[in-house]
Amino acid sequence: MQYDFDQVIDRRSSNSLKWTECDQDIVVQDLGDMDFKAPQPVIEAIKKRVEHGIYGYAQRPESYYHAIMEWIYQRHEWEIERDWLIYTPGVLIALAVALRTLSRPGDKIIVQSPVYHLFFNIIRNNGRQVLINPLQMVNNRYEMDFEDLEVKLEDTRTRILLLCNPHNPTGRVWEEDELKTLAHLCLKHNVIIISDEVYSDIIFKDHRHVPIANLDKKISKKTITCISPGKTFNLSGVRASTIIIENPVLRNPFTHAMIDMDLDISNIFDVIAIETAYRQGAEWLDQVLAYLEGNLDFLSSYLQERIQRIKLIRPQGTFLAWLDCQGMEMDAIALKRFMLKKARVRFSDGVIVNPGARGFQRMNFACSRTVLKLVLENIEMAIDQTFGN
Repeated sequence: MQYDFDQVIDRRSSNSLKWTECDQDIVVQDLGDMDFKAPQPVIEAIKKRVEHGIYGYAQRPESYYHAIMEWIYQRHEWEIERDWLIYTPGVLIALAVALRTLSRPGDKIIVQSPVYHLFFNIIRNNGRQVLINPLQMVNNRYEMDFEDLEVKLEDTRTRILLLCNPHNPTGRVWEEDELKTLAHLCLKHNVIIISDEVYSDIIFKDHRHVPIANLDKKISKKTITCISPGKTFNLSGVRASTIIIENPVLRNPFTHAMIDMDLDISNIFDVIAIETAYRQGAEWLDQVLAYLEGNLDFLSSYLQERIQRIKLIRPQGTFLAWLDCQGMEMDAIALKRFMLKKARVRFSDGVIVNPGARGFQRMNFACSRTVLKLVLENIEMAIDQTFGN
C-alpha cells in the first residue's frame, strides 16, 4: 500500500512525551520518534488483539524470535542463532544491566562524544566513570580518533566501550574499516564492546550498515549488540528491544540478571507489534526512507539558500540532523532561548551530548514536509529579525 507521510497528525492529544510539554505554537523536533503512523499491518494486528478482550500474561512464541532473525539476515546479511537473542524492555535498561553484570563500580566506560546524552546518565547512575574518546570533524564529517582511543583503552580500569552505530547525533554510519580498527583495538586491550545499533535500519542511499559483531568471530565473542523496532517502525512507545550476545560468558550473567530483576516479561502488545513489524513492515520502511531522504534534501537546500548562518552536518543514517549554529555567534543559553522564544521551535541542545558541542542543535526531521518547512521558515524569520539579513 502507499503511505501518506505528508499527513500532519495532532500528537498533543495522545499524551506524547515529545509534544505535550510545551506551548501550543512551538514546533517540537527534539525527541527521537517519528511523527508518522506505524505500518498499517501493525495497527491492524494490535486492533485485533485488543478486540480479543482478555489481556492476561503473554509469552513470546518462537515465531517472534525467528521474525527478528530473518529481518537481520535479509537487511544486514548477519546470520544469528536463536540462543543469542534476549528480550529487554528497552535498550537503556539493557545498557544498565550490561554495565552491572560486566563491570564493577568505579570502572571506566568509553563513549565517543558528541553522543546520545543518556549514555552519560546510565554510566554515572550505575557507579561507573565516563571516559570520553572525542570524535574529530574532518571535511565536514565526524571520524574516530584511534590514537586517543588506544590511550583510553590502555587505562587498566577501562572495561567497556559503548559504540553508537549509526551514530546519534552526528548521523555517521561507520564504515567497515573503521569498525575493524576499533574492534581490534578493543580486542588487544580485552575491552568489551556494547554496540547500540537501534538506528541500523535507517540508512540512506550509498551507505550500508555493518553490524560490528558480524565482522568476525573474535569480535563477536566480545560484543553485545542492541537493536530495537522503535526507531525502525516508530514503535518507541512499545518499549521493547532485542539484545544479541553470541558469547555465553557474556550472555549468561546478563540473562540471569534480567530474570532476577523480573525484566524478561513482555506485555501482550509488544509481542504482536514487533513480530508483525518485522514480518510485514518492509514496504512501510522503504517508503519512510525515501520520504526522509526527501526531507533531508529539502533541509539541506533550504539552509544553503536561505539560512547560511546554520550549516548541516549531513547524516548518512538516522532521522536526526546535527546543525552547526556557530555562525549565529551565540552561547549555549542564548541559542536555546533564540530557538525556543524567537523561532518557536524546540531542538535538542548540543551541550547535553557533549559540553564541547556548544553552538550545535539536534533536529528530528521525521515529520511531514509541511511541518519541516514551517520550522525552517520560523528560523529564517527569527534570524532576519535578529540580524537584519
